Amino acid sequence: MSTSIGGVDLVWTVPRPGFQRAVFLDVLLQQWPRAVYQDANEETFTSVESLGARLEEEPLPEVWSFFVYESEQAARSWNEEGWSPENTNRMLHFIVQGVPEPDTLQVTMVVDALDDSMLELYYLLKLSTELSTSRWFDFGRALEAVQSPLSQSEFLRIVNEVRRALYPRWQLEELICSPHDATQFCTAVRKRIGADLPDRIIVKAIYYRTMIARRKSK
Repeated sequence: MSTSIGGVDLVWTVPRPGFQRAVFLDVLLQQWPRAVYQDANEETFTSVESLGARLEEEPLPEVWSFFVYESEQAARSWNEEGWSPENTNRMLHFIVQGVPEPDTLQVTMVVDALDDSMLELYYLLKLSTELSTSRWFDFGRALEAVQSPLSQSEFLRIVNEVRRALYPRWQLEELICSPHDATQFCTAVRKRIGADLPDRIIVKAIYYRTMIARRKSK
Protein backbone atom coordinates (compact mmCIF):
# COMPACT_ATOMS: atom_id res chain seq x y z
CA MET A 1 0.00 0.00 0.00
CA SER A 2 1.21 3.51 -0.74
CA THR A 3 0.11 7.10 -0.20
CA SER A 4 -0.73 9.15 -3.30
CA ILE A 5 -1.94 12.70 -3.88
CA GLY A 6 -5.53 11.44 -4.11
CA GLY A 7 -5.37 9.44 -0.89
CA VAL A 8 -4.12 5.99 -0.03
CA ASP A 9 -3.65 3.22 -2.61
CA LEU A 10 -4.35 -0.34 -1.43
CA VAL A 11 -3.04 -2.78 -4.02
CA TRP A 12 -3.28 -6.55 -4.47
CA THR A 13 -3.10 -9.06 -7.32
CA VAL A 14 -5.46 -11.88 -8.29
CA PRO A 15 -5.54 -14.48 -11.08
CA ARG A 16 -7.29 -13.21 -14.20
CA PRO A 17 -9.04 -16.57 -14.87
CA GLY A 18 -12.17 -16.73 -12.77
CA PHE A 19 -12.23 -13.04 -11.83
CA GLN A 20 -15.85 -11.90 -11.76
CA ARG A 21 -16.80 -8.27 -11.44
CA ALA A 22 -20.22 -9.08 -10.01
CA VAL A 23 -18.67 -10.97 -7.08
CA PHE A 24 -16.37 -8.01 -6.44
CA LEU A 25 -19.29 -5.56 -6.39
CA ASP A 26 -21.39 -7.87 -4.23
CA VAL A 27 -18.92 -7.40 -1.35
CA LEU A 28 -19.19 -3.62 -1.74
CA LEU A 29 -22.97 -3.93 -1.67
CA GLN A 30 -22.83 -5.82 1.62
CA GLN A 31 -20.87 -2.91 3.09
CA TRP A 32 -22.90 -0.14 1.44
CA PRO A 33 -26.46 -1.44 0.66
CA ARG A 34 -27.38 1.76 -1.24
CA ALA A 35 -24.10 2.00 -3.16
CA VAL A 36 -24.02 3.47 -6.66
CA TYR A 37 -21.48 2.85 -9.42
CA GLN A 38 -19.92 5.24 -11.90
CA ASP A 39 -17.60 4.18 -14.71
CA ALA A 40 -14.60 6.50 -14.94
CA ASN A 41 -15.53 7.25 -18.56
CA GLU A 42 -19.17 8.08 -17.83
CA GLU A 43 -21.09 10.73 -15.92
CA THR A 44 -24.15 8.69 -14.99
CA PHE A 45 -24.68 6.69 -11.79
CA THR A 46 -26.07 3.15 -11.56
CA SER A 47 -27.27 1.23 -8.53
CA VAL A 48 -24.66 -1.43 -7.70
CA GLU A 49 -27.50 -3.84 -6.86
CA SER A 50 -28.79 -3.75 -10.44
CA LEU A 51 -25.38 -3.77 -12.09
CA GLY A 52 -23.92 -7.24 -11.48
CA ALA A 53 -25.77 -9.24 -14.16
CA ARG A 54 -24.99 -6.63 -16.83
CA LEU A 55 -21.27 -6.62 -16.07
CA GLU A 56 -21.08 -10.41 -16.25
CA GLU A 57 -22.17 -10.21 -19.89
CA GLU A 58 -19.47 -7.69 -20.82
CA PRO A 59 -15.80 -8.58 -21.31
CA LEU A 60 -13.38 -7.13 -18.78
CA PRO A 61 -11.66 -4.10 -20.36
CA GLU A 62 -7.88 -3.70 -20.37
CA VAL A 63 -8.28 -1.10 -17.63
CA TRP A 64 -11.46 -1.13 -15.55
CA SER A 65 -11.53 2.19 -13.70
CA PHE A 66 -14.63 3.09 -11.71
CA PHE A 67 -16.00 4.82 -8.64
CA VAL A 68 -18.33 3.44 -5.99
CA TYR A 69 -20.21 5.86 -3.76
CA GLU A 70 -21.85 5.05 -0.45
CA SER A 71 -25.21 6.26 -1.79
CA GLU A 72 -26.70 8.38 -4.54
CA GLN A 73 -26.65 11.34 -2.17
CA ALA A 74 -22.93 10.83 -1.58
CA ALA A 75 -22.35 10.61 -5.35
CA ARG A 76 -24.13 13.89 -5.97
CA SER A 77 -22.30 15.57 -3.10
CA TRP A 78 -18.93 14.40 -4.41
CA ASN A 79 -19.68 15.51 -7.96
CA GLU A 80 -21.03 18.91 -6.89
CA GLU A 81 -18.62 19.78 -4.06
CA GLY A 82 -15.61 17.49 -4.49
CA TRP A 83 -13.75 16.37 -1.40
CA SER A 84 -14.88 17.68 1.96
CA PRO A 85 -14.51 16.37 5.52
CA GLU A 86 -18.12 15.13 5.33
CA ASN A 87 -17.38 13.22 2.12
CA THR A 88 -14.29 11.43 3.42
CA ASN A 89 -14.35 7.71 2.53
CA ARG A 90 -17.85 7.95 1.04
CA MET A 91 -16.38 7.41 -2.43
CA LEU A 92 -13.86 4.77 -3.51
CA HIS A 93 -11.87 4.67 -6.73
CA PHE A 94 -10.94 1.26 -8.14
CA ILE A 95 -8.57 0.39 -10.98
CA VAL A 96 -8.36 -3.20 -12.22
CA GLN A 97 -5.75 -3.84 -14.90
CA GLY A 98 -3.34 -6.42 -16.25
CA VAL A 99 0.30 -6.62 -15.19
CA PRO A 100 3.37 -8.12 -16.95
CA GLU A 101 2.90 -11.41 -15.08
CA PRO A 102 0.76 -13.75 -17.22
CA ASP A 103 -2.93 -14.24 -16.31
CA THR A 104 -2.69 -11.77 -13.43
CA LEU A 105 -4.73 -8.69 -12.55
CA GLN A 106 -3.73 -5.85 -10.27
CA VAL A 107 -6.50 -4.30 -8.19
CA THR A 108 -5.99 -0.80 -6.77
CA MET A 109 -8.42 0.62 -4.23
CA VAL A 110 -7.99 4.34 -3.56
CA VAL A 111 -9.40 5.70 -0.28
CA ASP A 112 -9.31 9.17 1.25
CA ALA A 113 -8.08 8.07 4.67
CA LEU A 114 -6.92 4.70 5.93
CA ASP A 115 -9.22 4.01 8.88
CA ASP A 116 -10.49 0.72 10.33
CA SER A 117 -13.55 0.57 8.07
CA MET A 118 -11.45 0.97 4.91
CA LEU A 119 -8.91 -1.61 6.05
CA GLU A 120 -11.75 -4.02 6.79
CA LEU A 121 -13.26 -3.47 3.33
CA TYR A 122 -9.84 -3.95 1.73
CA TYR A 123 -9.36 -7.32 3.44
CA LEU A 124 -12.91 -8.42 2.55
CA LEU A 125 -12.43 -7.54 -1.11
CA LYS A 126 -9.03 -9.19 -1.22
CA LEU A 127 -10.37 -12.37 0.39
CA SER A 128 -13.45 -12.50 -1.85
CA THR A 129 -11.42 -12.13 -5.06
CA GLU A 130 -8.92 -14.75 -3.89
CA LEU A 131 -11.70 -17.20 -3.03
CA SER A 132 -13.75 -16.55 -6.17
CA THR A 133 -10.73 -17.16 -8.43
CA SER A 134 -9.78 -20.36 -6.59
CA ARG A 135 -10.57 -23.51 -8.58
CA TRP A 136 -12.00 -25.03 -5.39
CA PHE A 137 -14.64 -22.26 -5.41
CA ASP A 138 -15.22 -22.27 -9.18
CA PHE A 139 -19.00 -22.02 -8.98
CA GLY A 140 -19.19 -20.60 -12.49
CA ARG A 141 -17.87 -23.82 -14.02
CA ALA A 142 -20.23 -25.91 -11.87
CA LEU A 143 -23.21 -23.81 -13.03
CA GLU A 144 -22.18 -24.19 -16.66
CA ALA A 145 -21.98 -27.97 -16.20
CA VAL A 146 -25.67 -28.12 -15.28
CA GLN A 147 -26.57 -25.56 -17.98
CA SER A 148 -27.65 -22.89 -15.53
CA PRO A 149 -27.70 -19.32 -16.90
CA LEU A 150 -26.86 -17.89 -13.45
CA SER A 151 -23.61 -16.07 -12.81
CA GLN A 152 -21.50 -16.96 -9.78
CA SER A 153 -22.65 -13.80 -7.98
CA GLU A 154 -26.34 -14.54 -8.64
CA PHE A 155 -25.91 -18.11 -7.40
CA LEU A 156 -24.19 -17.00 -4.19
CA ARG A 157 -26.90 -14.45 -3.58
CA ILE A 158 -29.65 -17.08 -3.98
CA VAL A 159 -27.85 -19.45 -1.61
CA ASN A 160 -27.68 -16.69 0.99
CA GLU A 161 -31.35 -15.76 0.50
CA VAL A 162 -32.44 -19.39 0.99
CA ARG A 163 -30.25 -19.73 4.07
CA ARG A 164 -31.72 -16.58 5.63
CA ALA A 165 -35.27 -17.71 4.83
CA LEU A 166 -34.95 -21.28 6.14
CA TYR A 167 -32.14 -21.19 8.70
CA PRO A 168 -31.37 -17.55 9.58
CA ARG A 169 -29.19 -18.43 12.59
CA TRP A 170 -27.25 -21.23 10.95
CA GLN A 171 -23.51 -21.49 11.30
CA LEU A 172 -21.34 -23.71 9.10
CA GLU A 173 -20.74 -26.11 12.00
CA GLU A 174 -24.49 -26.58 12.47
CA LEU A 175 -24.88 -27.39 8.79
CA ILE A 176 -22.24 -30.09 8.99
CA CYS A 177 -23.85 -31.58 12.12
CA SER A 178 -27.38 -31.57 10.66
CA PRO A 179 -27.25 -33.68 7.48
CA HIS A 180 -31.07 -33.89 7.22
CA ASP A 181 -31.45 -30.10 7.31
CA ALA A 182 -28.47 -29.74 4.97
CA THR A 183 -30.16 -32.03 2.44
CA GLN A 184 -33.40 -30.04 2.67
CA PHE A 185 -31.44 -26.81 2.25
CA CYS A 186 -29.67 -28.08 -0.88
CA THR A 187 -33.03 -29.22 -2.30
CA ALA A 188 -34.48 -25.75 -1.70
CA VAL A 189 -31.52 -24.10 -3.44
CA ARG A 190 -31.86 -26.43 -6.45
CA LYS A 191 -35.55 -25.54 -6.68
CA ARG A 192 -34.72 -21.81 -6.66
CA ILE A 193 -32.02 -22.03 -9.32
CA GLY A 194 -33.88 -24.56 -11.46
CA ALA A 195 -30.86 -26.79 -11.99
CA ASP A 196 -29.61 -30.10 -10.58
CA LEU A 197 -26.51 -28.75 -8.83
CA PRO A 198 -24.72 -31.29 -6.58
CA ASP A 199 -24.97 -30.92 -2.80
CA ARG A 200 -21.21 -30.46 -2.45
CA ILE A 201 -21.27 -27.32 -4.62
CA ILE A 202 -24.09 -25.79 -2.58
CA VAL A 203 -22.32 -26.63 0.70
CA LYS A 204 -19.14 -25.03 -0.66
CA ALA A 205 -21.16 -21.88 -1.29
CA ILE A 206 -22.16 -21.78 2.38
CA TYR A 207 -18.51 -22.28 3.33
CA TYR A 208 -17.51 -19.43 1.02
CA ARG A 209 -20.10 -17.09 2.54
CA THR A 210 -19.10 -18.14 6.07
CA MET A 211 -15.43 -17.30 5.45
CA ILE A 212 -16.37 -13.84 4.19
CA ALA A 213 -18.71 -13.25 7.14
CA ARG A 214 -16.09 -14.34 9.68
CA ARG A 215 -13.49 -12.06 8.16
CA LYS A 216 -16.00 -9.21 8.38
CA SER A 217 -16.81 -9.88 12.04
CA LYS A 218 -13.16 -9.80 13.18
